[in-house]
Amino acid sequence: MCSLVLAAGLARGTTGFYPPRLPPSEFTDTEASSNFVFSTGTDAERNWILAVEADVSSNNNVQIEFGQDIDEDGYLAVNERELVIGWDCGDWICKDRRGGRESRVAGLPGRRKSVLRLVLDEDRNVKSATGAFDGVCISNLFNSSWNMARVVVRGNPSANEVVKSVLFPHPFVLRLR
Repeated sequence: MCSLVLAAGLARGTTGFYPPRLPPSEFTDTEASSNFVFSTGTDAERNWILAVEADVSSNNNVQIEFGQDIDEDGYLAVNERELVIGWDCGDWICKDRRGGRESRVAGLPGRRKSVLRLVLDEDRNVKSATGAFDGVCISNLFNSSWNMARVVVRGNPSANEVVKSVLFPHPFVLRLR
């Protein structure tokens, strides 16, 4: 019973980002993309889980880009994109465009998932990060001024992507001695 109440409480306090699936590209050298308003949550929300799941191959790409729509045109332009996470033709990638760093982790083809988990401190800076990526400055993995995200799919075969981003309050911790 307690776990049901806890789960209901955590679910009520979450901010989620679940963009709809993109249409398939008509040609292998084109892309399907969509821009979405993205919320970095409230001061109480200090845990961020970003999951990218897709049917990956050496010929396709699925990624999510985060940034601030500075000119407020509803489109995340190249110069407004700060963080890119996803799959790129054989590798899971994380590109920090502010710090100019990139991390690549080789992956196997098939239905795969990559998850990035961040814990933010009281000032909304990244306190800790867990995921497959090395070499990317963790302080650049989250920016509270982000207000837009862009999901992009390229190549063939179809990536059949699922992107989930959830911000939620600190988890319930029970310590027994």
